[in-house]
Amino acid sequence: MLDINAFLENSKRLDNSINDDVLTELSNEEVDMIMAVGNSIEGGKWFLNEDMNYLINKNMI
Repeated sequence: MLDINAFLENSKRLDNSINDDVLTELSNEEVDMIMAVGNSIEGGKWFLNEDMNYLINKNMI
């Protein structure tokens, strides 16, 4: 039976090889587009968090 450490090590190796393959197949423009989407999502999450904090604090006063 495979122990958890061996399983995790194998899954890390698999994740790294998948990431390497994807990154080498993308052009610089495609990587920039993906990064822009990620930054947009992160910005949206930040604004949503600020809005939620405002609404929560407004109701508590």
